[in-house]
Amino acid sequence: MHLKMQNRRIQILSTKILDEALLAEAANHEIDIACLPFIETQAVADEDLIDSLKRLSGQPITAIFTSSRSVTAVSALIKESVSWNIYCLFGATKEQVQIHFPQSTVYATVADSASLAEEIIAAGIKEAYFFVAIKEWTPSLKSWLAKPI
Repeated sequence: MHLKMQNRRIQILSTKILDEALLAEAANHEIDIACLPFIETQAVADEDLIDSLKRLSGQPITAIFTSSRSVTAVSALIKESVSWNIYCLFGATKEQVQIHFPQSTVYATVADSASLAEEIIAAGIKEAYFFVAIKEWTPSLKSWLAKPI
């Protein structure tokens, strides 16, 4: 008995706009990718934030980045080179850190935020500055921080 497999195209929804060449290459391999960017971010650039970042740029702080967008947003507001100790997620976040903060030292890069927290705790970090790109996390973070240890 001979069974004929149906030619089924794979359907993917990307929440990020992808390069046309990548979409065309995927289509050549029976993969259809629809791009629907439902997440939109806007950099916050008030004067207090800019002043704080300028002050921090001259200090050897520990900075934590969990997204490439937060890296590019911070670097856009800091015009001079910084020498920070950085913990971040690997992939696009680490790539942006290396591009925008080449004088800084990257101490840990991991796959997810939970692993990043473990690395920071293991390193004994007592003070750090978190740079995040998602404003909606603020209420959850405040709630989490209010819990007793």
